[in-house]
Amino acid sequence: MVGARCVTGYTTAGSCVPECMGLADGVNVVDPKNCYRYYTCQNEMANAVPHQCSVLEYFDETTKQCEVGTCPRDNCVPACKFESIGASQLAHRTDCSKYYLYDGIGQPKEFSCPSNTYFNGDTCTSDENECCEPCLVYCESKDIYVSDPKNCNKFYYCQHDAYFPEELDLFECPLGEFYSTFLRQCTEDDDSCTQECV
Repeated sequence: MVGARCVTGYTTAGSCVPECMGLADGVNVVDPKNCYRYYTCQNEMANAVPHQCSVLEYFDETTKQCEVGTCPRDNCVPACKFESIGASQLAHRTDCSKYYLYDGIGQPKEFSCPSNTYFNGDTCTSDENECCEPCLVYCESKDIYVSDPKNCNKFYYCQHDAYFPEELDLFECPLGEFYSTFLRQCTEDDDSCTQECV
């Protein structure tokens, strides 16, 4: 499943993952999450870890190499939300046919899409390829915490607005506690902690 559609500075919907389909081995492609990085394609797949351009350089999508200057576009913004500090529709991390409505107060309410339809971050659609990418972590705004879907004892502190947090933003709850997505804090482990992504 493709999952996360993006809104960028000058393109329409796309993907928040590097696109190597149909490209020759050795071709470099921009990291949609951060244009100061790039991936190298091999067997129509991007390498696992992005390459970082040097200081004062960004990855130029035309020349396919790092160039002196600043990023000429916005980073990818996922269409799907899994957490929010305000009222919104939230995707379900483990079942693409479900979603939540959250009024910004209390617990989100779970809803199901009609039969054979899937939530794409905005509405229920018949195209399963539009399902949200469940393991994507994104910071909508700064000075908030978001859960780590790979480990419910960890969370990210968002230092900036609109970015994908990295390893240095990752923190762990004290022993015997887990991070509650809805309370937005570490709380006593009551065995309800479930790892949403592997």
